[in-house]
Amino acid sequence: MWELIAISIYLASSLLSVSSAATMQNESHYYNMLLDDDSSAELKSNREAENISFNVGNYFSSKNTIKDLLECKEFSSFANLLVPETDKKDLNVHLNEFQRIMPYHSNVTARHTTEALDYLYEEVKKGNQFYYPIYTPKHIKEKEELKDTGLFFRGKKKAPFALILLGGYSYKSLIHEGFLLALKISRAGYNAFVLSYRQKKVLSGSQDLVKAVNYIKNNFSMFGVSKEDYSLW
Repeated sequence: MWELIAISIYLASSLLSVSSAATMQNESHYYNMLLDDDSSAELKSNREAENISFNVGNYFSSKNTIKDLLECKEFSSFANLLVPETDKKDLNVHLNEFQRIMPYHSNVTARHTTEALDYLYEEVKKGNQFYYPIYTPKHIKEKEELKDTGLFFRGKKKAPFALILLGGYSYKSLIHEGFLLALKISRAGYNAFVLSYRQKKVLSGSQDLVKAVNYIKNNFSMFGVSKEDYSLW
């Protein structure tokens, strides 16, 4: 049953990602691709002003580059999963210029980016595990593309969980599409998993989702999550 639900959700989300852009309405208007021209222009202006004025987070600043992020030793085991695939020319893109490598998103701000990165950095420094490979080293060695998969977890003991399946038909950004939503869900008192899966391949992505659901199901006690009232996002 879990497997059928997982595949159905993945296929539906893939179709939606092609036919329309994702919309998330919250107090900060994280991103909204369905705005009219005037609203889009206003958000663009606000975003540019914020990126200029917001320079420093606790650990990362808007002037850090994608290269800095990928070479951060605290993120060494999963850095390649955090941002869309990048060319050499993108390595010097600053965190307040993320929009340049995410053409189907709008209102991607330095504040959102550094908020997510600061959280991850703090968790590593505390010694908390939040990244879980869903395939064994042997499987990854046999099929290298599996290195692009894994679960990120933030939670509250015995609370229901949400499994977040971010965009990935053209590209994916765990920072902007996964972690920020996971932070809001967890702050509301729930557990949140963010899945990194093989992109651009519907069948492979579906297999990764099924694998992730079974991994959670087989490790309820390790994660300490409730088996009841879970949700797929």
